[in-house]
This record gives sequence, C-alpha cells and structure tokens, in this order.
Amino acid sequence: MKEIWKQYKDSNYEVSNMGQVRNIKTQKIVKPNKKDNREHSYLMVNLYKEGKFERKKVHRLVLETFLGEQPDKEVDHINGIKDDNRLDNLEYVSREENYQRYVNNGGQNQRVAVKGTNLSSGEVLEFKSLWEAGRFLLKNRKKGNVDQYCTNIKSNLRGQTNSAYGYVWEFVL
Repeated sequence: MKEIWKQYKDSNYEVSNMGQVRNIKTQKIVKPNKKDNREHSYLMVNLYKEGKFERKKVHRLVLETFLGEQPDKEVDHINGIKDDNRLDNLEYVSREENYQRYVNNGGQNQRVAVKGTNLSSGEVLEFKSLWEAGRFLLKNRKKGNVDQYCTNIKSNLRGQTNSAYGYVWEFVL
C-alpha cells in the first residue's frame, strides 16, 4: 500500500494512512510514545503550536485526518493491536460497540487470527486470536507470560524480527 500524507487540520503536521505523523516544515517523523509507558496503552504524539504542545492519540489523528472528526465515536483497532494505526485497521464505533467487541474477545485486545509456520518442520498452526497463540506457547514452554509471547509474535508480524519462538507468524485473512 502506498503511503499517503494529508495535513492535520490547520497545523504544522501531516498524518499518513500508515499511521505516521511528521512535521511539515522539517519533514521529520514525530516519534510516538506510549501513554503512561504501559505495555497496552495507545501511541501518543506531542503536536507543537505557538510554543505550546498538545498530546494526541495517533489513531485518532489518523481517522480525523482522513475521515473527519466524530467526537461522539470511539476508535477501534480492527485487528485488536493498539499500536497498529494504519487507516485500514481503524474505524469509528460507538462506545457500546467497542465495549461489546472487548467482551466478545474475552477481555483481550489480541483478537486478530494468526498462523505460525514452524521453521524446522514446516508445520502450520492456526489460532483464532493472538492471545490464543500466546497461551499455546506458554503451555508448551511453561515459562514467561502470555503478554510476553503476544508482544514477540506482534514484532514478527510487523516484520521487526525474522521469527518468534521458532515460527514465522502471519495474519490469517
């Protein structure tokens, strides 16, 4: 998918459909940080204007820039991964819809279906969710925790690593 940039409101910033934010004048990408530095929090950026800054959630910037503001709606990450801020992974939903999706997925945000291909044997394992894959690995390895496994699988899914736990991971579409 080609990266497309659009100016955010009347600011000095542009937002891309791939979930990045950059300064128009310097063309530098604004490095996001996690709200409160928690593992499962949203990516945030500081936007400066006239010597003051405003912290904004990247997922909301993406949807507002490309689809317009909808203050009465929440932003849902379709694949359940809170730091995957690509436009095609985001949608506006009501608070009730967002909560129901959370409940339907066992209170976990890791609801994206994945498959892992074993590097040694070529065996393919499919899971209904990233969380399920993490539980499988924990059960078989008997150390660590599910969140740790999910984080490392996500790194492989994003192409940040070549594999995770002896498997190459892919989204199931």
